[in-house]
Amino acid sequence: MELDITVDDRRDALRQRSTVDTLWVESHGQGMHLCSVLDISRKGMRIRMPICLPCGAEMLIHPPIDAALRPARARIVRQHVVEIDGETWIECGIQFTEEAELRRHTWFLTLRAG
Repeated sequence: MELDITVDDRRDALRQRSTVDTLWVESHGQGMHLCSVLDISRKGMRIRMPICLPCGAEMLIHPPIDAALRPARARIVRQHVVEIDGETWIECGIQFTEEAELRRHTWFLTLRAG
C-alpha cells in the first residue's frame, strides 16, 4: 500500500481551528496588539498581526478573559506579508517557547475547536 502525503498535508492535519478569533499579543518595545487567530497546533499557532516583528522575536500571548489560562511566551518562527481588502497584515507562525512547554498543551486543549 502506497501512501502519498506531502509536507503541507501533514501540517494541515496537525492544525485545528480555534474557538477564539482574536488574542492580545504583547511584544517588548512594541506594546500590545490585537491579532487574528488562524489556527492552533500542539506547538504553536498561526496568527495575523497588524505590525511586523522580526523572526525570532519573543512575545507574550494573553489568553481570552473567560479562559482559565495563564499568559504564555512564544517566538515567531515564520512570517509573510498578506494584503486583505487593501490593508497589509503580517501572517506569522509562532511557537511556544521552552518556558511555556507545560502551558502549551493546556492552551491547545482549551482553544481548539471540536
